Parts: sequence; C-alpha cells; structure tokens
Amino acid sequence: MRLSEMMPWTHSRSLSRYGGDDVGFPAIEERMSRLIDEFFHDWGQEPWAGSQRTRMVTPCIDVLEREKEFVVSAELPGMECKDIDLTFSHNTLTLCGEKKCECEEGKEETGYYRRERSYGCFQRTVVLPTEIDVDHADAHFANGILTVTLPKTPEEVESSKHIEIKGE
Repeated sequence: MRLSEMMPWTHSRSLSRYGGDDVGFPAIEERMSRLIDEFFHDWGQEPWAGSQRTRMVTPCIDVLEREKEFVVSAELPGMECKDIDLTFSHNTLTLCGEKKCECEEGKEETGYYRRERSYGCFQRTVVLPTEIDVDHADAHFANGILTVTLPKTPEEVESSKHIEIKGE
C-alpha cells in the first residue's frame, strides 16, 4: 500500500469518507499497523526479533582535547584487536573494523527468542583541528574500549596562548 493511499485528504475533502469506507481513527491505525508490519517483515515475526542479515555497526566515540593531546575513545564491545584497523593521515583519525556474528550462516532455525546485537563493518573518522605528533601516538584496547592518545606537536602546544577575560 502506498502512503498516499493512507491519507484520505489527498483524494477527498471529507476526512470521514475514503473509497466508500469509513476512515475514522481505527481505520487509519489499522493501515499504519499494516505498513509497519510490512516494513519489519524481513526482520522476523516481530519488529524486535532482529534479522539474520548483518546490519551496520556504528561505534560511539568520545573526543577529549587536553592542553597537550587529544584522547579518542570508542566503544567496541565484543571485538578483538585483530578486528580493528586504526590509521592517521592528514589530521584525520580513521577507525575501521568488522564485528562478526557468532551464529552459523545458512541455518534456518537459530533458536533465538530475541536478538538485538548488531554485526557488520564500520568506519568512523575524526578530523582534528591541530597538528598531531603521530610518532608518539598510542592506542590501548581493553574491556571493549579503544583509547587512542594523540599528542599535539610541540609547535602547536607552544602556539596556543591563554587570553584573560576582564569583567566590567
């Protein structure tokens, strides 16, 4: 069903009549329920049931700027170091990886009652506003958190000056 067919005012000036059927709130609600059911059809019986297909994973990141460095941390639960690729080029930190599904592919019945975890490839980029001393960059991965420390170049640290604000 097309969305325009669900809107009675596109075909008639009366909200109470549409194609001979009564279009009160219950009829619109039923049409919306059907539309949502069709949308989630590929994901299983219920919208929350999930899909056996992989979905895009987008890890959450925090970027902290300190006087002499930037610290970027990313949530990567269920991953290992070997699944993560970290590069730095032209003041841009790029984090790539793949979170793999633990289930067997091609298996008809997985036995899951509910499945919400997502799997798949991802890429996140962070553009930093200052020059970075890449030779002294450091990355640690523990308990599903990747922490990358990116020190600013000595020139950047020295060129930054604090400006005092005076009140009236």
